[in-house]
Amino acid sequence: MRGIGKGQTIHLYIIPEVLKLIKKEAPESGSMQRNVAGWLTINSMRSEKLQFMQLCVQNLKNVWRKRAYETLLTETTTRAISNNERRYWRFQEVSGAYIDRLKSCVGVFREKLEFQIATDLSNSPTFEASLQTALAENKQFIKPEDKAAQNDVQTVLTLARGMCLSLCSSNLLLFSFVLCFVCLYCAVSVFRLRL
Repeated sequence: MRGIGKGQTIHLYIIPEVLKLIKKEAPESGSMQRNVAGWLTINSMRSEKLQFMQLCVQNLKNVWRKRAYETLLTETTTRAISNNERRYWRFQEVSGAYIDRLKSCVGVFREKLEFQIATDLSNSPTFEASLQTALAENKQFIKPEDKAAQNDVQTVLTLARGMCLSLCSSNLLLFSFVLCFVCLYCAVSVFRLRL
């Protein structure tokens, strides 16, 4: 793409399905090239948003996974068993608060799969609310005196809150910004062509 405006040209072949998406999501700017460039930029921003959301989830899970790993590691080093056949005993016992705590530490590393699909998405929780729910479910691993964990949690929640406010508030404002940027870029390219 470096040669565009210096003798190279580009031809766009747009299938009807993509053309419908471009017309649906991008207000008419008078130029198909601008519409396509704006639509591609918006799609890349959506992708970045989804990646950022996944990073927030992973960072939040990492806070209590670290604490669970430390608990499991401490348990295996302080209660080292000489008989290798009995190393699994702690997960086979069915009763006791200590065994339940170890089982919950192991459970933190398991990803639960749910095969139910909601039929009504109008009452789905916000991203920030889902993070708060996950935090409440795993609050036992974050002690109030653990300032590092508290800071990590607050950092993730602040980033998620800021992302929700800035990116989710207005897609039209976002598209307008992208369209202005694309128009400016096209104007600069045309100016270079005339020189």
